[in-house]
Amino acid sequence: MNFPFGIEEEFFVVSEDTQVLEQQAHVAFLARAKELSGGTVHREMLQSQVEAATPI
Repeated sequence: MNFPFGIEEEFFVVSEDTQVLEQQAHVAFLARAKELSGGTVHREMLQSQVEAATPI
């Protein structure tokens, strides 16, 4: 029997300079993350959070 399942991982976006949580993921950051991930990175409910998820 085959039981496919998906995996999700949430990440908080932190300033590289200050190490403080960003108020929201910058548009350019999100666009580049989507490009590099093949479209599997998305905004999350919290604006300072992004999610990487498998297609299932």
